[in-house]
Amino acid sequence: MQSAFNITVAEPCHEDWNKMSPVEQGRFCGSCQKNVIDFTTKSDEEIIAFFNNYNSSSCGRFADEQLNRPIQSIELKPASRFIKYAASLLMPAAVFSVKASAQTKSPASNDTIEAVQFDPSTLVTVGTFMTSPAVKGQLVEGKVIDAVTKEPLAGVSVTVKGTGIGVVTAEDGSFKVAVTSHKDVLQYSYIGYETAAIKLSKSSIKNAVVLKMKQAPMLMGEVIVTGYATRKGKVAYTTSVKKTTYTFWNRIKDTLLPVPVQIYPNPVAASGTVQLTFPDVKPGAYQIRVLNNNGQLFYSFQKQISGKNETEQIHLSKQMAAGIYVVQVTDEKNKMIQNSKLIIQ
Repeated sequence: MQSAFNITVAEPCHEDWNKMSPVEQGRFCGSCQKNVIDFTTKSDEEIIAFFNNYNSSSCGRFADEQLNRPIQSIELKPASRFIKYAASLLMPAAVFSVKASAQTKSPASNDTIEAVQFDPSTLVTVGTFMTSPAVKGQLVEGKVIDAVTKEPLAGVSVTVKGTGIGVVTAEDGSFKVAVTSHKDVLQYSYIGYETAAIKLSKSSIKNAVVLKMKQAPMLMGEVIVTGYATRKGKVAYTTSVKKTTYTFWNRIKDTLLPVPVQIYPNPVAASGTVQLTFPDVKPGAYQIRVLNNNGQLFYSFQKQISGKNETEQIHLSKQMAAGIYVVQVTDEKNKMIQNSKLIIQ
């Protein structure tokens, strides 16, 4: 087994963990007839040791922070000669302290030791897992600004094309994202702005990248409403023709445009429930992600859509503090379908 690897769950399982039958290493799922191994309380070293002796295919239950990151053991470097020398000088003092304290009997303590338990509110993912070698990436730093006003843009989705790697810009428009090659392409999208992309270079990786976004074209011009004729018996009636000119100097708000996914309620109370409604999207598999402004991923799951007006509920974790979050929906080709703000109060 490789010394460092990533764990991914391509298709999370939505079966109720509490309804599964307990087994030695986790629980048994009656739906898929597989053992689901519980990794939520295991350290990186324990996970590595498990995979070193495990070759079968199964399902696992993981904490959110255990997925899509390098799983690696911590290497303890041997102590230097100076530290060994300093320890030898301190040893007599330590022995004296132990002997002195042993002569004085302290009263029995009534303190109890509580076992550390796994927090049920921690985000978990259940499903068939797979491992892949951890690729050592390079960190690209940058900033997204308005191409005209030069003002920073917060909440912009910045993703590495062809991968599931992505972040959201902070309040000052800054971002940090890991790439595996200086030839990667960064895609960035934001509501009310044109989606764009930039191909990285060696110089752009060394220096901060400034991404400029252009506002989407405003709706301006002349609208003509034409009449139509209706027939009743032998007499034809024609409605009037109206000509009206509309000029919109302000940008059309995203709330006035039809969206593929509706989010309700928004704003939502902390620890509340958000419902996603898909009124009219093509059937297929869609990936749903919820991130904060720093790009921290809180939810990532797949939704299979087979018809109109399907819904999905997200129960917000207690770990999600009040603030602005981003709900991203991508299709099977990793194309951004929607990138919307979610406000938690």
